[in-house]
Order: sequence, then structure tokens, then C-alpha cells
Amino acid sequence: MKKSTYWLTNQFHQQLRSGAALVSVLFLLSACGPQVTLMSEAQEAKIGAQQHDKIVESSGGVYDNPKLNAYVQNIMRRVAAASDRPDIPFQITILDTPMINAFALPGGYTYVTRGLLGLANSEAEVASVIGHEIGHVTARHSAQRQTAAVGTGLAASVLGAVIGQKIGGSQKLVGNLLNVGGKAVLAGYSRGQEYEADDIGVKTSAMAGYKPAAAADFLASLSRESRFQANLKDRDRPAGSDWFATHPNTEERVARARGLAANFAGLSKTVKQRRATHFAAIDQITYGDSADNGFVRGQSFTHPKLKVKFTVPKGYELTNGARAVVAQASNGSKISFDMAKMKTASPREFVQTAWLKNDPAASYKDATVAGRPASIATVQKNGAYYYFAAIQKAASAKAAKSDLSAYRFMMQSRGDGSKAFMSVLNSFKFLTNAQANKTKPSRIKIVTVQKKDSLKSLANLMAVSGQKVERFRILNALPVGVPLKPGQRVKLIR
Repeated sequence: MKKSTYWLTNQFHQQLRSGAALVSVLFLLSACGPQVTLMSEAQEAKIGAQQHDKIVESSGGVYDNPKLNAYVQNIMRRVAAASDRPDIPFQITILDTPMINAFALPGGYTYVTRGLLGLANSEAEVASVIGHEIGHVTARHSAQRQTAAVGTGLAASVLGAVIGQKIGGSQKLVGNLLNVGGKAVLAGYSRGQEYEADDIGVKTSAMAGYKPAAAADFLASLSRESRFQANLKDRDRPAGSDWFATHPNTEERVARARGLAANFAGLSKTVKQRRATHFAAIDQITYGDSADNGFVRGQSFTHPKLKVKFTVPKGYELTNGARAVVAQASNGSKISFDMAKMKTASPREFVQTAWLKNDPAASYKDATVAGRPASIATVQKNGAYYYFAAIQKAASAKAAKSDLSAYRFMMQSRGDGSKAFMSVLNSFKFLTNAQANKTKPSRIKIVTVQKKDSLKSLANLMAVSGQKVERFRILNALPVGVPLKPGQRVKLIR
């Protein structure tokens, strides 16, 4: 008895010592400098290739504009050739979204949004953004984050195995920690990594022949846009910009970028801003929502290709996402709209079996919405109300046999939301060809300032609602108090 007890105790201590040593190594590894990674460059490239299609699908798709694509590809070639790793097969994709963002996957897969291109005021600014993202790739920041996360996850796993119990009372913790490693590829970078990418970006774009101060210029425009949207929507971060989710922006960072640019003063005679080439490339590009993804106009959503339209009640803010349109009220109520395939031609059966899985708490009602068969369900659980509606897409029973598509609405509300939900359903309608063709996207139009033009007169031509002068200033990076000059090229939203 005593011998066996000693043996078990000894084994436990041996395992504990061994585990502790491994944990120490793993945590040390996660805290090491930039040169330490567990991921090979081949693995990085594989991850980038695997995630590319998913990124494109979830971000509005590829923006179909050959002229703009050729322009951005040329910038990428110039900047990549000037980088420390010209051997990496960098490729860049323009995403069809109004979000202002840019990011890179391991292996050189780089992305910019048309929203970002519309905000930029020179080729040099775009080059600075691309240079920054190239910096993340060449410095292998994703691999560093992966290493740190995997180290933490493995340490937790080892501790669980050694001690023989669930860590923190839940084995999910180990899985979650391990999962961190998988998600680290697209996670936000540390402050130090962002600064390093800034350093690399300014240097690389300058060596490629672009104005070094362009990075600070773009960051300043982005900061103005963020403050404007925050004030407009009374929120901390604008819905129209995703840059700050992964790119921390402060006045300190803008000032730092200007300091970095000063290091390349000797190149001032050779570097260029290329404002004219940028304006030529972005002329007539889509601004805001696109025809492929539908338009949000105030309280209404219109999809000209699907030929549908609906309106949400006042107090709800519409957001056009990649997979669904979401309306959210200040009280937390949410209404979502999307499209799905039904296994049968019965909206009732679809809602009941495929959507609600025969939930006994649900009540159902057959209805007609916009002249099409529909089914509405209501569920009340734990003080919350849930509403569901499926609307047959096909215009006839015969057509429904081959086209099993349905339009779906779902609402979640803390209180009785039936009135709001039914108002949305009652507003839903199918558009004629003529009605659908009338709905056009807004575009950026490049115009030349004439002698008769003033900042206010041009701003009033903008197809935006409210604060047109400020919007015009931000779009064109115009300082307050600086007048326009005849012959100057500016951007309008038309």
C-alpha cells in the first residue's frame, strides 16, 4: 500500500516537473521576440490561400472595375518590389464594400476596400496603406501572434493533462485557448506590431517612389472621417469604417508617421504624390452600397437585382451586411432580412421544420405578403419575443416547384415587437423592372473647380443628407479656412 502510494506520488511529481518545464518553455516562446515563430512560411502561404475565398465572400465580393483593379495592381507591384521580401508573391484584391479598411493574410494576400480608395486623395496615400500591410506580412506578424496563442493554448492543455482535471472547472477553456491560435491569423495586431508596420510601410512606399508623408495624410483623413461618423451617429466607432477595429489610430500615431517621413527628406526631389492618377482611377467608382448588395436609404432597403424593397420603423438603424440586412433599435431589438432555400414549396413547413425545428412554443399563421404565400411564427421564451416570416419568392405555384427560394425576416425583441415586425412585412414589396432600374448607386465624380464655384456651392451638389460642407471637406482633405482654387480637382458624391 505504501509502496504503491509512493510510486503514484513520485509519478505525479515527475509529470508535474516535466509539465512545468514544458509550460515554461511554451510561455517563454509566446513572450519571445519577433524572430520566434512556430509557423513556417509555407504554412503561412497555405493559410492565406485557404482563407482568401472566405474573406472575399464575407466582405461583399470582388469589386468589378478593371480600370481601378489595374491601378491598384500596379501600386502593389511597385511597393512589393521595393520591400524587403520582393520574392513573396503578393497579390491584392479590391473588396466591394463601403467599409474603410485594408488588411493582409499570411502569404501575401492583401485587401483594400473601395471605401478606402474613395477616401484616399493620392496614389501615394494608397501606396502607404499597401506598404503598411506588406509590412505586416514581411515582419510575419500573423505568425508571431499564432505562436503566442498556440503557446498559451498548449500550456493550458499540458496543465490539464498533468493534473488530470478540468482547468478552471471547464474543459472548454483548453479548446478555446487552442482555438485562439487559429483565429490569431486575422486578429488585431499589437501596438508594437502596428508601429513596426508603419515604419516598414513609410520606408517601403518611399523607396518605391512615393511621398513619405502620405501615410500621415491618410491617417489624418481617416481620423476626421471617424470623428464625423461618431458625431453623426452618436457612437464611439462608425459603422462605415472597420479600420479602427484592427488599426489603432491616435494623434500620436499621425505625428509619429510625420516623423518617419522626415527621415526620407533626401528623397524629396524624386518621390511623387500622384494625385491626378488617383483621381483618374477612382472617377465614377461606387460610393456607399452597391447594386449587387442592395442600398440602404434612410429607413428603407432596396435591392434592384432581387427587385425587393422594405422599410423599417423610425428608431431602427439599417446596416447592410455581407450575409444579411440588419435593423437595430436603441432598445436592443433587432430585425434581420436574408434569403434562403426551402426544401419544399411550403413557407409554413419551412418555418416550422427547417427554421424552428418544430419548437412546441411556436405559434404559426399563414399569410400573404406582397401577393406571395407566406408564413409567420411567434415564439416567446424567457421574457424575449421572437418573430419569423418566410415569403415565397416565386410568383406562382408552378414556378415555386422549381424555385424554392424564400425571403426571410426574423426579429428579436425584449418586449412585444409584433407591431414593428408586421409594419416591416406590410412594407415589403416586389419592384417592377422600371422601379428597380431607377435605383442607382451613388458614385464619386471628379470635377474641376471653376471661378464661379465656392466650397459651399460644390458641397451642395453632394448626394448626401446633412452636413454637406463638412462631408465635402473630409472627402477632399480640405483644411478649414483654405479656399478652393480654380483648376483644382475635387471629389463629389453624385
